[in-house]
Amino acid sequence: MNEKNKAAGCVCSFQIKKILISVIFGLIGFWANFHAVNFMQFADFKVSILFGLLFPLFITLMWGWKFGLFSALAGGCQTMWWLWFTDGWGFLYAVPVFTLWIVWHGYWADYRKTHEHRWYASMYIVEIPFRIVIELGFLTLFRLLVSFNPPPWAPQLTNNFVSISWVAFVAIKHTITAYVLLLICDVFMHIAPIRKFFNPEEKTDYRETTYIISAAVLIGCAFWFIQGIMDYFVFYKGQSSFLDMMFVHVPLNSLFSRNLFLLITLLVGVILSRIQLQLRKKDLILQEKNRERDKILNSIVTGLNIYNVKKHMYEYINTEYTAITGWTLEDINSMGASFIELFHPEDRQQVMDHMAEVVHSTTDKVIMVSYRFKTKNKTWKWLISYDVPFERDRDGNVTRFLGSFIDMTENVEAHKELEKYKEHLEEMVENRTKELEKRNKELFEFNKLFQGREYRIKELRDKVKTLKQKLEKYGTEKKQN
Repeated sequence: MNEKNKAAGCVCSFQIKKILISVIFGLIGFWANFHAVNFMQFADFKVSILFGLLFPLFITLMWGWKFGLFSALAGGCQTMWWLWFTDGWGFLYAVPVFTLWIVWHGYWADYRKTHEHRWYASMYIVEIPFRIVIELGFLTLFRLLVSFNPPPWAPQLTNNFVSISWVAFVAIKHTITAYVLLLICDVFMHIAPIRKFFNPEEKTDYRETTYIISAAVLIGCAFWFIQGIMDYFVFYKGQSSFLDMMFVHVPLNSLFSRNLFLLITLLVGVILSRIQLQLRKKDLILQEKNRERDKILNSIVTGLNIYNVKKHMYEYINTEYTAITGWTLEDINSMGASFIELFHPEDRQQVMDHMAEVVHSTTDKVIMVSYRFKTKNKTWKWLISYDVPFERDRDGNVTRFLGSFIDMTENVEAHKELEKYKEHLEEMVENRTKELEKRNKELFEFNKLFQGREYRIKELRDKVKTLKQKLEKYGTEKKQN
């Protein structure tokens, strides 16, 4: 019960930690949204990204829609009430959709955690239907709300019309912003220390993806730095200071190319990271299956081995193999051709013929052989092996075969002991029979000897009895006279 209460306490503590971090991220996002970044700028329009949205978006992608909603309501998606008040009634639609955006991605983040990966559940794919619906709302509902301007809180706002071209511009801006933020979140989600902080119990290893993302960021920053140097010394020489040319007042064309290259490197980094992550997950699944296989094979009470015919080496032996013979896989493979010397000299040719029969077998039948095998402690054991082709190449040649063997030493020794006792018993029975026959013969002679004597003794007894009767009669007659 104490362990159960302790576990429940840990879960509750972690949930409180999530809520606090979500709120903190929301407040940071609230502040960051007041400092929009001019991400791309063209002749007719510019794309300014509210990077404060990154904080609730990252929370919702990591922990789901509930905590994402906490972060959005705590401020991450509320700055726009102050920024876009000039929209009048229109901001009643323009601002809440960002909170819905956070909840939408949080829902799909929860879905991905509990369901098998499907392409349509990708955060880049689920963004498409949401973006279509939201932008249709800007085309209809937002324009309708703006038509009611001015609002009571801002009577000076006289603009009550929104053109379709402006809505198209906003749709492009929102789409670019959304995918840039999703990409940046994706980058952070592939960095091991960040994953460890937000999901401390996660077992997936993100170290290799961290290296890939770090390389992508370094390449993007290197291009940014090289482009800045080229702008300062070549293309815009003398027009501005080095720091302005590098970070503050970046020329429009250069800003576009730098950000585009940075996005491309991040995108490539994320793609490579996802590929690496999938390979890693497949490797973990394979390792788990191998552990289950080894657990099953090691629980079998017979020795098992897999022999690679082309490499002339054993690829696998189970623990029972080592328990019976004492030899490990490394011991056997290090012997090379001398491994054949472990077989008894009288059995080697038989074993070699058996191996050749298995290798050249055209069927998958089990082939048996018995032999004596030298263990690591220099004793001989009687083994019976059952070998069968395990893998073939395209031409049907056996490339691997599976072998199993049983330790029959005790049975053989018991059989020999039984044969020994059997021979001894037969000898004892024969000697005893002769002795009994001799005794019977002696008894027969003895009985024969005494049979005549008993008859004569009986005659003498009868005569004595007769004489006794005569004497008694004679004595009686004499008394009467």
